Amino acid sequence: MAKSSFGVEMLYPTEAQIVCLDTHLFQLYGLDQRKDVKLYQCIEKHWIDCCDFIGVAPYVARCIYWDRKQGYNDSRYWSYVLEEGDFADELGIGSYENKQPTQE
Repeated sequence: MAKSSFGVEMLYPTEAQIVCLDTHLFQLYGLDQRKDVKLYQCIEKHWIDCCDFIGVAPYVARCIYWDRKQGYNDSRYWSYVLEEGDFADELGIGSYENKQPTQE
């Protein structure tokens, strides 16, 4: 279920009412993903209910949790590679203007 929910999270990060429960979230609940997989839906419901209560999308909350677990207070530690600059230029995804279709 985690792999499917991860895909849905990526497609609908602010709308999806699911969460990808990876090993880190199981650990947050004091559980072992291999041994406690039968609790997946119960944990997912709890996570979503808590997110609804605070008004944050479940995926966004999971990203915030992951960033903080890694010792970061925002996602720029990895998302900078998608911004305009050297790496983006190398991939040919520099600026929005470069992505516009050309009319010949």
